Amino acid sequence: MGSVERASRRLFASMAVLAVLAAGAAASSGGSTSPAPPPRVEALFELRHPQGLARLVREVSNPRSPRYRHYPGVSRVIRRFGASPSTQRRVLRWLSARGLHARIGPTKTYALARMSPARAKRLLGQGSRDPRASRTRHGARPVGYPVRVPPQLRRLVSGVSVLSTAPGAVREGASSAAATIPPLPPAHGSARDRTGTPSGCAEGQAAGFAAPDSSFTPNQYLTAYGHARLHSRGLRGGGQRVSFVEIDGFRRSDIESFGACFGIPIQPIHVHPVGGPTLAPGPETTLDLEVFSAAAPKVAAMDVYEGSSTAPGILETAAAALGRRHRRPDVISISLEGCEPRYDGARAFLDAYNHVFAVAAAAGISTLVAAGDQGSSMCKQGDAALPILATSAPATSPYVTAVGGTNLVLGPANHTLHEIVWNDAPLIFGGGGGGYSLLFAKPWWQHVASTDDARTVPDLAALADPVPGFAIFCTAPECGSFPQQTPGWVGIGGTSAATPLLAGGIALADQAAGRRGQQPLGFLNPLLYSAARSGSRAAAFRDLRRGDNDLGKMIPAAAGGGEPLGCCSAKPGYDLASGWGSPSLTGLNSVALRAGRPR
Repeated sequence: MGSVERASRRLFASMAVLAVLAAGAAASSGGSTSPAPPPRVEALFELRHPQGLARLVREVSNPRSPRYRHYPGVSRVIRRFGASPSTQRRVLRWLSARGLHARIGPTKTYALARMSPARAKRLLGQGSRDPRASRTRHGARPVGYPVRVPPQLRRLVSGVSVLSTAPGAVREGASSAAATIPPLPPAHGSARDRTGTPSGCAEGQAAGFAAPDSSFTPNQYLTAYGHARLHSRGLRGGGQRVSFVEIDGFRRSDIESFGACFGIPIQPIHVHPVGGPTLAPGPETTLDLEVFSAAAPKVAAMDVYEGSSTAPGILETAAAALGRRHRRPDVISISLEGCEPRYDGARAFLDAYNHVFAVAAAAGISTLVAAGDQGSSMCKQGDAALPILATSAPATSPYVTAVGGTNLVLGPANHTLHEIVWNDAPLIFGGGGGGYSLLFAKPWWQHVASTDDARTVPDLAALADPVPGFAIFCTAPECGSFPQQTPGWVGIGGTSAATPLLAGGIALADQAAGRRGQQPLGFLNPLLYSAARSGSRAAAFRDLRRGDNDLGKMIPAAAGGGEPLGCCSAKPGYDLASGWGSPSLTGLNSVALRAGRPR
């Protein structure tokens, strides 16, 4: 059987399980049908636009290319590969003539128009709606479905998706261990007591569970991955800018309390609401800002783009994170996760979403995305994981760096003695995301990694296990349920923490490149995979060979679980549990400097 056929069969099997469980849910509720559709939907029109962006990304991100790191600016990329002004005007005029207010997305490749489901049906018809993408009762419902392109728009629009405006297309990835965990044995899954030597205020050192299960403090994880060594060279992120894509808010006072405890200066934080008001404080954005501030404490600014967790909302927020003329980011950090098969019925949406990341890659912006916290089973029905192999979107985009999860055992000087793939089963349902994409083919830069034809994740991995987790300060209401010895001081983990940790490391490497007269690192994966298949692998990565992210046994047998799902275990070299392993930022920085060229 060919690799493409295997990927197709995995997709059909996954969607079949979703359909069976949806039918079971309806039957258990007395045979009731799907709930009434939401009052409004968003229709996304994918505008016809010039091709060639993928080729440009390859030219500027391939270390062997003569144009490596010769980036055009974001605005120039959008002008070159967005739809023509004429196409934009004609599509808006067509929609306006039908009483619909529409807006063109920041990348100029799509238009969004809100309408009732009945209006969408009359205007766009049923088209090629995929029966596998029928609405289910719980979290497994698709984010949208395809419809026909109206005949009058066929020269202007290449595809249309009708998108749900219900929240939940993506979810926060911050993970916390249950407060009822008993004292840990020496080894229980990947969970470990805190090791090494913490520092900071007493309350920060006691964050999370009582000792010895208290959480890691910044000095520990910064030493383990090499941030501290780069800091000692004066590399603290100076001049760099980062964008965060978020679906909750934060309290500035929380970030400042964290900084005061650990001696970390907090740089300017700018909030940019997208499509609505500023969001209420929550654990995700708080975690992202505090971990990133520790990793890169002297960045020029942190821009927080806050939007909704709906499918159109997350698209608009990610596009807004490309910034504007005077606030273009060097790095984008996204600590959000979603069940990738849910996107199968909305190809026009997926193309628009992926185009945002391609624009970032072409313009020299590094985008890091959390690979998810449900191991190789990233789909949920309600609050329960489904017994299918699935990865997380948008981590599977071929234009982003997907970050998986690990746990650390540190020596007294906080250097790493052991590192293992994050999988807390059977203690807690949680593990680093990884596996095969169902929607994206293997990109050109990943051919060294596996024999399958699918994009695989993660690319890298770093500390994510919530036992012991990261010490943060958070007074948002949701943080009150997290383990804490002193009010506000909590222990949190997840690939949501690993992502800003490594994003901060890339900001340090970008500063180092600037000192040498080089452009920023930009899209990382071609450099990472090139280094991994060369003699630089040992210097740039710590190869993980212990652990897996298979949580199948933790899924209730009544739901089809109770047995391993068959993926994925750590092994020498690249694997679907940890990618190439965890980075040594000092080694990776040296690799990047050797590959770069003066402006």
